Amino acid sequence: MDTATVAELWRYPVKSMAGESIGAARVAPGIGLEGDRGFAIVDVETGHVASAKHPRRWATLLQCRATLRTPGQVDIGLPDGTRVDSVHPDVDARLSALVGRPVRLSSTPPAQATFDEYDVVRGASRGAPLALGAGAGTFFDFAPIHLVTTATLRRLRELLPGSQVERVRFRPNLVIDTGDASEFLENAWNGRLIARSGGRSCCTSSSPVRAA
Repeated sequence: MDTATVAELWRYPVKSMAGESIGAARVAPGIGLEGDRGFAIVDVETGHVASAKHPRRWATLLQCRATLRTPGQVDIGLPDGTRVDSVHPDVDARLSALVGRPVRLSSTPPAQATFDEYDVVRGASRGAPLALGAGAGTFFDFAPIHLVTTATLRRLRELLPGSQVERVRFRPNLVIDTGDASEFLENAWNGRLIARSGGRSCCTSSSPVRAA
């Protein structure tokens, strides 16, 4: 399948927190969607950037929801229903109390930034390099834009009937509706250009897209 539709467009202002559904977004090379992963939680003790890839340590962050207020300011909804603004003087203290260890909210990645990951083979934490496929000074695990197709979600549900396979587990920026297909279509897109039909960049929900 070479033509599909953007079914959902998501932005995650704070890395590893739930994000917000948006109707349109600016896209910049190496930066991704404007405001996406612009903030992250940094572990004061280790210097690692908090990541849901270490759920034993950071699972609570997945219960928070971040909303972009301005390019440099986010509002964070906490699991107990209260909210805290990124510019509030107590934001670090409240987030530290939430996760049970000293952390700080940052909009600037540490030098030689790494994200916290759990190595299931070694049974230990490790730091993996951030943003190898993205612009310097960003908080992406690897690349600046993450997409998943409805075909992949459907196929995973078929292969893992006892698991809950939902969009939220992957935190993609784009959910691409590929119709009735039920296979890993993205595997055939390596090295191809994903663009809005008509040649313009894809940055709105419900946009037709093609792999060329």
